[in-house]
Amino acid sequence: MTSVVFNYSFSSGLGCYEHSRFVSDIVMEINLTDDQDNKIENIGRVDFLIVNIDEASQGPYHLYDVIDAHSEYLARHAFEFFDPETGDYTEKLNEQYHYELMNRNFCLIQKITILPKYRGFNIGAKAIRDIVFHYSAACGLFVVQPYPLQFEFTFDENKYDHLDLKDLEQNETKAKKKLIDYYKSMGFKSVKGIKSLLFYNPALKNDKMDKIDLDDPEVFKLRVIK
Repeated sequence: MTSVVFNYSFSSGLGCYEHSRFVSDIVMEINLTDDQDNKIENIGRVDFLIVNIDEASQGPYHLYDVIDAHSEYLARHAFEFFDPETGDYTEKLNEQYHYELMNRNFCLIQKITILPKYRGFNIGAKAIRDIVFHYSAACGLFVVQPYPLQFEFTFDENKYDHLDLKDLEQNETKAKKKLIDYYKSMGFKSVKGIKSLLFYNPALKNDKMDKIDLDDPEVFKLRVIK
């Protein structure tokens, strides 16, 4: 019998307390293992960031610099819902959740990739549920940019050949809607005035997220497809 295992990794090191200490780049590898826990195949991954605003606010750096120093990608999205001048989420986001956000730390999910032959088993949703399980105590908000990878113009095409992106929906409008619906099926929600992002607040009851079953026998009995 095969199993799906999620392995998390990130890097840290010795040195002075710089901006980078407050943003963790984390990779979840999704592996297929046999009944002896031996790795059979890497079948996907999730790339995400944990931004430790609560800790950064106690340091010597301005919160704008903490976010901006990491990457243009993080700054572009974070400043849609986080105000570094006030050190808090924007008013529109706080109003959306009636100020019921546990803390200012947030998780930004960058992308999910699953090998073509393992799509359709709901593995991506289970991976997100696992991330929420492990990081909901530390993060007051989970954020995702639902933009289809097949329309990213900055990636190295050869790097993603194994994902068969050309076989995915090639109508950008339809592909975006499909991806938005996919994340909304997990419990992510839109916020009025913020068009490019979806949000999940772990402090609130969410039946859609709760229904994602990490103990689904159909996933953990995946056949090894050759």
